[in-house]
Amino acid sequence: MLRTYYILSIILTPLYYVWGVIRFMKKKEYCLKNKFGIPSLKRPNGHIIWIHCASVGESLSAMPLIHTLLQNKDVSLLITTTTKSSAELLQKRLPPNAYYQTIPFDHPLFIRRFLKFWTPSSFILIESDMWPIMIHMAKKQSIPFVFINVRMSEKTINFWMKHTKSIRPLLDHARLIGVQTKHVLQAFHQFGLKKAVLIPNLKYIAQDLPVNSYLLSCLRDAIQNRPFFIVSSSHPEEENFFIGIYEKVRVCHPDVIMLIAPRHPIRSEAIVKECQNRSLVASKRTETIHPHGNVWILDTIGEMGTLYSLKGIVIMGGSFCKIEGHNPLEPLYLGNDVICGPRMKNFQDIFDYIFESKAVFPNDLHAIIIKKLQNSTENNLAFEKLLSVQKTIDLSLIVDCIKYRSQDQMFF
Repeated sequence: MLRTYYILSIILTPLYYVWGVIRFMKKKEYCLKNKFGIPSLKRPNGHIIWIHCASVGESLSAMPLIHTLLQNKDVSLLITTTTKSSAELLQKRLPPNAYYQTIPFDHPLFIRRFLKFWTPSSFILIESDMWPIMIHMAKKQSIPFVFINVRMSEKTINFWMKHTKSIRPLLDHARLIGVQTKHVLQAFHQFGLKKAVLIPNLKYIAQDLPVNSYLLSCLRDAIQNRPFFIVSSSHPEEENFFIGIYEKVRVCHPDVIMLIAPRHPIRSEAIVKECQNRSLVASKRTETIHPHGNVWILDTIGEMGTLYSLKGIVIMGGSFCKIEGHNPLEPLYLGNDVICGPRMKNFQDIFDYIFESKAVFPNDLHAIIIKKLQNSTENNLAFEKLLSVQKTIDLSLIVDCIKYRSQDQMFF
């Protein structure tokens, strides 16, 4: 399968260039030349550890590991991600001696060019898709490889079950395969990869999302003493449902505010129209927030940390529809009272362990919100559980697996 993938990539080379240019013109790529393996920075001297993260959540979860590795002054870090939003975040938050580049397309020419320039001493893949050419070429160059925070959907597991002869040689040189759940661990063992072990999810110790202090102050001034609840990362199939929930809560709390942050900000206009159809006053962050309005819509990107800093009730979008949830730890880090619906398969391990599988079903949601608004001092058991878990996480296993270039050659 890898050979077929490799040959097809070569044949389709012109399309990679076209696709890259199109994405860049649509402002979906941070650095176009990086996508073709061309560096945009000068390589620092000495050993480089390369860390690849998928997107924003994985980048934040990697920050404690990044700081731990940089305690050794002889090592620099190269951080790559796939998305533009994570690139913009990391450019602001990376410490000295950590350098950012957009990951190249998974193509032999681009990956070879990338590896030849950066010559990493070790490679850490964090909760990412398995890019066959990238992993294969790192293996050919004998670059120590660690794959951590691994999670797989049932669909992905079933796919690799049918192609174990491809996945086994692809990952057999990994020093460590750290998975998030027992189910995924069992799958890797069935693949024949006995190096897979269960390790704590790095998301438990991820850094907080960035906060806009000025916006936070404005929101607090506008809210004053009014009760409120937050709907985070809502999806189209849920938004009318959440507006209906707001109307029910409003019966008991007439001055309550619902702050809703749609997963896709382009949805904000549809939310405004639905509110107007129900005689509710809705306003958008990109316009002027109506101080006496009912529904406030955050139709921007990168401000969830500010929203969570209000510290209140947060309802996780995606958990009441087929999306199957979003990361509930992000609002929990800041002490919010997080409510998850019954559909949390994307974060099932976290939901089961931290929230003890306590889902709120659609018919009960308004009553739960009303109860929590009336009793805001009740203990946040999930937050207490998170704090206790954070104390148990040790990054030394990951560090030990990558600091040897070979059995007898330690580079830091």
